[in-house]
Formats: sequence, C-alpha cells, structure tokens
Amino acid sequence: MPTFVLSLGGNQSAANFLSALDALEEVLPRVGHVQLSGVGHLAADDAGKPEHVAHELRRFFSGGAH
Repeated sequence: MPTFVLSLGGNQSAANFLSALDALEEVLPRVGHVQLSGVGHLAADDAGKPEHVAHELRRFFSGGAH
C-alpha cells in the first residue's frame, strides 16, 4: 500500500517537535516517517544537510519504500 504522507524529522530536533511528529503518525493514514541522523529542524537549510532531505523527497515522490 503506498504512503500518502511523508514525515521527515531530524534526531537533533527539539523534543516537542519530535513528539508532534509521533502524534501525527497516530492520526494520519498511510504515513511514512523518516528520522534523519545528525540534523535538527532546519535540515533542509543550507547550513543543515539538504542533500539528505532531497534524497528522501526523491524516494518518496518516485514511489520508493519507507
């Protein structure tokens, strides 16, 4: 069954942000969660690791597994 929603988070994000992502997983249908290592909430920012975010977005939009 395909994933309709992609939830991306960094393991260095604030605890309340990570809790919010967990809560969304409980109520959203067919959600795939990816936790990126070594980044926080601004992972897609140039100061973060945008290549990791881009990789996961390409996988999601191409129908790759999560």
